Amino acid sequence: MFLLRRFASTGVWPSEAGNRSAPRQKKWFDLFQRATSAPPASTPTAVPPASTSTAVPPASTSTAVPPASTPTAVPAASTPTAVPPASTPTAVPPASTPTAVPPASTSTAVPPASTPTAVPPGSPSPSDRPVTSACLSASSPATRPPSAAQPAASASLLPSPSYFHSTSPSPSAQPVASASLLPSPSYFHSTSPSPSAQPAASGSLLPSSSSPSASPSPAASPALTSLENVAPSVPAPASETDQFWLPTKMRQAIPLQDQRWIASVLFHAGRLRPDLKLWYEPPAPSLIYHQAPSPDHFFNHRLLVWMPYHLWKFRLFCPACGKQLTGYGLHKRARKVLDIDRYYLMVTETLRCTVCCLSYLSTSQTVLDQLDVPHRRLFRLILTQRYACDIRVIRMLRERTLGNSPTRLVKQLRENHGEEWLDRLAHYMEECAGFVNRPSLLPVMCQKPPEPIDVPTSKWLLSVYGRDIISRIDHIKASITSTFGKILKMDSTKQITKKLAGTAKGTAQWVTFVGNETGQILISVLTAEEGPGLDTMVSGLINRYFQVGVAPPLLLYVDCGCCIEKGQSKLQARFGGWPDLIIRLDIWHFMRRLAVGCTTDAHPLYPVFMSRLSACIFEWDPDDVALLRRAKREQLQEEGVPVITNDLVERRITKKELALYCRRRTRGVESTTRHIDRLLQELKGEKWRDLMGVPLLDTVRIEHIWHVQMRHVKCIQDPPGVPLYTETGTTTTKGGIVLTKYRCARGSTALESFHLHLNRFIPGTSANTLNFQLYLLEGLNRWNQDRAAASISTKSSPLLTYSGQVVQSINTNSLKVFGEKLVPTFQPPAQYTGELIGVDYLLSQTGQPLQ
Repeated sequence: MFLLRRFASTGVWPSEAGNRSAPRQKKWFDLFQRATSAPPASTPTAVPPASTSTAVPPASTSTAVPPASTPTAVPAASTPTAVPPASTPTAVPPASTPTAVPPASTSTAVPPASTPTAVPPGSPSPSDRPVTSACLSASSPATRPPSAAQPAASASLLPSPSYFHSTSPSPSAQPVASASLLPSPSYFHSTSPSPSAQPAASGSLLPSSSSPSASPSPAASPALTSLENVAPSVPAPASETDQFWLPTKMRQAIPLQDQRWIASVLFHAGRLRPDLKLWYEPPAPSLIYHQAPSPDHFFNHRLLVWMPYHLWKFRLFCPACGKQLTGYGLHKRARKVLDIDRYYLMVTETLRCTVCCLSYLSTSQTVLDQLDVPHRRLFRLILTQRYACDIRVIRMLRERTLGNSPTRLVKQLRENHGEEWLDRLAHYMEECAGFVNRPSLLPVMCQKPPEPIDVPTSKWLLSVYGRDIISRIDHIKASITSTFGKILKMDSTKQITKKLAGTAKGTAQWVTFVGNETGQILISVLTAEEGPGLDTMVSGLINRYFQVGVAPPLLLYVDCGCCIEKGQSKLQARFGGWPDLIIRLDIWHFMRRLAVGCTTDAHPLYPVFMSRLSACIFEWDPDDVALLRRAKREQLQEEGVPVITNDLVERRITKKELALYCRRRTRGVESTTRHIDRLLQELKGEKWRDLMGVPLLDTVRIEHIWHVQMRHVKCIQDPPGVPLYTETGTTTTKGGIVLTKYRCARGSTALESFHLHLNRFIPGTSANTLNFQLYLLEGLNRWNQDRAAASISTKSSPLLTYSGQVVQSINTNSLKVFGEKLVPTFQPPAQYTGELIGVDYLLSQTGQPLQ
């Protein structure tokens, strides 16, 4: 009825009220217009003070009506007569039907067998007595004729519009209306009163107001409710508009368009439903609308109900006393969660310990740590003080590639959210436009859509990214310290230290890391000095191999400190825990030392010099080269090349094919020395000048450099008995000949490319000590897993994941169910050894805290 009253006052059916039929719409609007245009009621005539009420005789023919007579509506033209306070009411016989009489009103005695007085239309009232609600309410529903509820066509019988706006009408101005003009109370689905309290046909729609202080009788209550529902200008009370219940704090967090449907799925009769689900999808817009739609269903949000105690009946324990936690109801606060293309909502439960009276939320780390991995992964949120972020957004920040910055991600999120919002807005406006353009009797009023929710800043995303890494920090450290290798490579750089900001800015001089033959990083530390500052790192590596029981490495490539003329070098003494470790100088660094003797690296003959120098150090395996030549010749024959010569075959073999299918080896100390000396003597000639006459080599400088570096020729030779090449497990067929692919483990050249990736691990231009440490650990973990996947000889899995906990849980359960591992290539990490990694190593030297 509240909706009908709003419609009667405005003439526009509200869009959120649902569908309604056109005849009923026109009926109520016409009825209201006729009521407002009716003339005001005539002024009542005062009765002299000495007059008294006239008793109606039992046998009176003017008032008595046979039981079968039909009551007739009293016309509006009849003038009610006000009864003075001094008038004495006539006693009612005991057998008469009880009627509700106001204290100040004067009623007429009615005989027991009397029925409602029938007054012909247009005739005056007998004895000019006033018609009151007490007189009209004497009839019983059992004796009321069926024709009493038939509507009348006269508009003059409606009450004055001022009746609906008057709060306390005076007795002298009370109108008289007929029940035949308005629907019966049963039309409004009200509860049927008892026969003794059933109002009469004429008085059932009018409240009894014979005096200002009089209250409505019980028989008049349904009538009063009916008239209030019809009145268009009376505001609706809060109980009529609030047809759903939500906690106050939850209302503040949940958008208006979502409050109704969320209240219906969470609560029933003000209590939490027992059969909840983890995810709830909002109501979808209707496919076809018969009236102007509401924007609610177009802009709803999904709902996540995170209640592990309520949903899965988990046994959760209090961390303080160890007793079991019990459910304490739904938490009063809801969260907005940032997703890839829109927001969704999340509610949780409160758990309480009955012993120590402490309360915990199901989203707290205390509760999440007690869940198993599959159920823990269902909670894919990262909570902050006000908002929350879905893990799918943070996954887009984990890959530290060129251009993958938080600023770029924020821009992408704004585009995703904007397009999703505009698509929904376009759908809503299209449905509304169809009703606006359609011809109708009444104007169509549509509601404005809600405002979109802004996307947070890049700074907020970085803080959420840091929280994500902190939640996995133990697993990341364990994965790094569980990496081993037989051929190690150690290198240092200064480039990344420039990004360290905050209290530790300027304290780091070097970033030193140790890798293995597949390119994985065993350890990476920031140091204030490169020499003695690495002793703790080396001792940690040696203890790692010893604790796990892994065989010590065979070979170590370094860029300096490989040997000395006499005695044991400092590096050899530092790795004294591995006495059989062979230390070799990286060949690329050795070539770079000789290249310093060139006048400039921009010389046009500089690439030729480096290529010739490499040929002086290495030689190709003759068996592999012969096999590649034969395969290339067969391939040319299949292609139909007419004349195949050795020169043609040599020209068709590319450098990439040589690196993939052929192995190299060093020439030996004497052969390498002889070839390099011959090359340097040749390059000193006049023909090794550019067009401007600038020589390639500085004669004095190169002779000094070669004299000093000659003793390191033995440090660049391949150690006997150490395999430097491994088969990748993949082969290629060329001309019917199978060629094997090899991967080389010689030198530390692979770590040089790691410098570039290491710099990209830290987003932006600077980071404080805490963020620097988090970004470095995350980057090292992902780098190691990528290198491990590339080194596997079998076909790579189509599933890419960096979460070892999930894969470990899958393998553990698959062994119980199927008796085999579904991911056989995965090796779970060992326990974290406690080694200091990254910034922690630097702070241990400087004595500063991690902040």
